[in-house]
Formats: sequence, structure tokens, C-alpha cells
Amino acid sequence: MAALTVPVVTLLTIESARWLTADFITKLLLIQGYNAILVVCNRFSKMVHFIATMKKMSVEGLTKLFRDHI
Repeated sequence: MAALTVPVVTLLTIESARWLTADFITKLLLIQGYNAILVVCNRFSKMVHFIATMKKMSVEGLTKLFRDHI
């Protein structure tokens, strides 16, 4: 019988997740296909990311934004 290999997944713990906050700025004019801004703030390093996006964003789209920009 072959041994099963389990992939190791590192999740954000409560301690590390409390430093990261995210919010949307909405109701903006449509410019170059975007009408909202995703603001992600790392309160530990004092770094802020402003990401142009759409108001109607799916969960998959939001995860792609985090993966590509953060």
C-alpha cells in the first residue's frame, strides 16, 4: 500500500491576520473600465495598496487581485 502524501497548507493565523485590513471605495466614475478601488492596508509595515477594480467583484476575482497585487 502506497503512503498518502498530504499537501501542506499554511493558513493565516489570527495573530498574522489582524494586521491586514481591506476595504472598497465605490461609487466612482467609470474610468478605463474600473469604478471602484480596493484598499489593502498592512498595519504592521504601514504599507497600503490601492487596486483599481469593479464594484461587482466575485470571490474568485478578489483572490486573483490579492494574488497579483499583494
